[in-house]
Amino acid sequence: MEAKKAKVNREFKDGMFRTLFNDKEKMLELYNAVSEEQMGKEAIDDIETLTIETPLYIGSRNDLAFLIDGKSMFFCEQQSTRSGNMALRLSSYFGKTLDMMFGSEIYGTRKLKMAPPSFFVLIFGDKDTPELQVEPLSRHFTENAPENSIELVVNVYNICYSENNRLLKRSKTLREYSMFIYFVNEYLDREMSLEEAVAASVKRAKNEGILVDFLNKYATEVEGMLTGITVEKYGEVMKKEGFEDGKAEGIAQGEASGRAEREREMAKALKVKGVSIDIIAETSGLPVEEIEKL
Repeated sequence: MEAKKAKVNREFKDGMFRTLFNDKEKMLELYNAVSEEQMGKEAIDDIETLTIETPLYIGSRNDLAFLIDGKSMFFCEQQSTRSGNMALRLSSYFGKTLDMMFGSEIYGTRKLKMAPPSFFVLIFGDKDTPELQVEPLSRHFTENAPENSIELVVNVYNICYSENNRLLKRSKTLREYSMFIYFVNEYLDREMSLEEAVAASVKRAKNEGILVDFLNKYATEVEGMLTGITVEKYGEVMKKEGFEDGKAEGIAQGEASGRAEREREMAKALKVKGVSIDIIAETSGLPVEEIEKL
């Protein structure tokens, strides 16, 4: 049963979260929940999406990032389980976002301004996992940091479904998302296959009025999310294909060429397995037209 759950954790929930909250109204709802602020709907017009849509290292993308009212940068990741590198990952996304925001302006003499960032990770813990934990970047330092060292602090929320979970009480969408994943794992505990568990969960959710609009709109995509490939899986495959060896050689041109070829081979393999072209394109960064020709 654990293997089945791992498949849901790694391949299903991440894509669903990103899609579910890829809407400014939902972004505001989540922001109000984790920040405990009460910004009204008028703030929706002042949300600027910062989520990185093009592949970063080994095809990864961050889940959710936006600027709200010009006063706060919000970074949020939904990870299946607690990772020892959450602060490092958020640091990487933050750095890429600054590159995207300012570009070559950082080399100028004019002093640039930015809204203060805040960082959040949502995980599906167990009943013994605290509702809120704090992960500072400094935990990764090999020794005590000097005064002028950088710090980044991530608030880690446990969103495993519970009637008493305070964060879930503050966000209807997040609560229903957590309930849906609870349904899936409950059916897996009954020895259902993953596909059967998801199908049963979709039917049950609709009957109980949970995520109805989302499930109606993305009925086909939900099945696609089930077979999608996430950062962890992509990284594992790339390592097996020799990406790390190629990187170690330090030959930029050869590395880029080899990486592109591996991406095409991976895309071809996923296509043979029946994964949708849209998902392959999002994962690999290859154009849809190129994937269709593979």
